[in-house]
Order: sequence, then C-alpha cells, then structure tokens
Amino acid sequence: MARRDIQLWLHEGTLTGARTAFEGDVFYSLLPAKGIGRDALEELADREAVLVFMGPDAIPGRLVAAVVAGRVDDVVTQYLPEGSSTPFTTVTVLGSTDARQHEATVRYWVSLQPNVTFLDGLATAPVTETLPQAWVDLAEVFGDAPLWLTTRPYDGAYAYGRARPGLALFCRGRGADAKAVLVRSGIKILAGSRCSTMDATQSLIAPVREAIKRLVDDGSLVKVDGVWQFARDVTLHSHIQAASIVMRTYANATYWETEEGDTLVDRLNARTAKN
Repeated sequence: MARRDIQLWLHEGTLTGARTAFEGDVFYSLLPAKGIGRDALEELADREAVLVFMGPDAIPGRLVAAVVAGRVDDVVTQYLPEGSSTPFTTVTVLGSTDARQHEATVRYWVSLQPNVTFLDGLATAPVTETLPQAWVDLAEVFGDAPLWLTTRPYDGAYAYGRARPGLALFCRGRGADAKAVLVRSGIKILAGSRCSTMDATQSLIAPVREAIKRLVDDGSLVKVDGVWQFARDVTLHSHIQAASIVMRTYANATYWETEEGDTLVDRLNARTAKN
C-alpha cells in the first residue's frame, strides 16, 4: 500500500471539533459557521476552495445551502458577513489549486440530497463528473463527512406533510406587508405583497441578492411608488429565503406569522411534537 502523507489540523484540539485534513495542496475542512470556525476560515483565507454553507430551514429536516468557489476570504466576506446573522451553521471547505473547476460538480452532488434548497434559487444542471477522489479520501479521515461527500446511498425519504399546506402567513416587519400560504414544496408569496421600505442591509447575503435579481429580471418583483412589490404569485422552496427577500435583510422563518399571531416556527414545532 502506498504511503499517504495526510496532516490533520485540529482547530480546537478535539477530533469532534473544527478540523482540517491536508494532503499536499489538497485539503478538506469541516467547520461551524461561527466561533472557532470563523477563526479557522481566517487561517485558510488565501487558499482556493469550494465552500458549501448549510443550515436548517423552517420545516424539520429541511436545509438551506449555498455553494461557491473562490478565495476563502473573498467568499466568507459575502456569505458570512462580519457581525451579521445568516442561516448557515456549518461550512465544508474543499480546497485545491483547481478548486474553481469543480464548483458545478460539488453543487450537483449537494443537490442530490432531497431535503436541500439552494438560497440563490438557481436550478442545478446534472453533471457526469464525480467529486475528486482526493476530497472524498480526506473526508473519510474524519468519519462524519456530509452525505453528499460520501459513497453512501441516498434514501430519498422525507415527508412534506408537516408543512401544513394552505396555512396563511404574514410578514410585516421593517415596513413590509406580505402575505403567503404554505405549500408542500415550500411557501407561495401572493401577488400584491410588498417588501420592506427600508434599504437592504449587509446581512442580505449574496445568494439571496441573486434570487432577488432574478425575480426582478423576470418581472415577478416590480417597483411601485418606490417600493418593491410582487406582481404575481411566486413559490419559493425556502422559507428563510422568502422572509429575507421580503425583509431586505437576513430574516429567519420566525418573521412569518399566522393570523393568530404565532410564528411559522412555533406552528411547525407544535405540529412536529404532535406527530
């Protein structure tokens, strides 16, 4: 068996914490999006990588994600802005000198998980390439790599019944006045809904800004008396993405409220508890 020269970097000194495995110029990092993870990302700042950001959406079992390639420090500035909240809780970093060439491949493999929604709203084109074996091998050193980075099969099991389709929701923070209904595939924002009258904040991260641009370009979002308004019903897969578009800042699913005044998160948690 050929000798492997793999170096393991424990960012906080434990095998279960933030860590990076190196083999030559190739590396794999599994990090939290805050705290020690941010410190580790600063140490990797000038390296080329594909970064996969993930975090929970409102519906139990659903995740939101973003995949982007570039210099680590440039990407982190756009996707984890300093001092701002984001939906992401973990960051997987796949590094190499040719990392940018594999961005579409990584995105495709992440998309195969049935419970993942990309915050940029872009459809993912199928690719024929597999992930570089060097990344898969390094991930196996940890033993707890994300499913998309392993050879384990996807079971495809997820019940959207918990979404309570038809539930009316409202978002009225920061001067917004939006109405939506829950659907099995996500959330439908109804025509006539108005976005926040305030300027977009720094925490409106890059993939959400990209989603807004596409809604403007296809005529779904139009400006009426200086305020962005939905010209037609628009269905989005992510409740966090929907709230952030309406609020023009990072907004989690608690910003959607029912007619009774409880939040979408409260209602879904109550539903899950009953199940």
